[in-house]
Amino acid sequence: LCPGCFLSRLVRAQLAGVLPDAEEVIAYKMPGFKIGQSIVAGYAAFSKQCGLYLSPSVNRSWAA
Repeated sequence: LCPGCFLSRLVRAQLAGVLPDAEEVIAYKMPGFKIGQSIVAGYAAFSKQCGLYLSPSVNRSWAA
């Protein structure tokens, strides 16, 4: 497996674990997780990096 593939699988598994009620979707050409009508997390992995994109509401709730 390439490093990006491994990271993508790892991020997906972690998100699925903490968001058990979320629906997995493809949005903005990236895999992600949706709760209701809101995409709460998206991720993308490349050969040398991985990106995690959280919705602003998730950021606010964790900052408190």
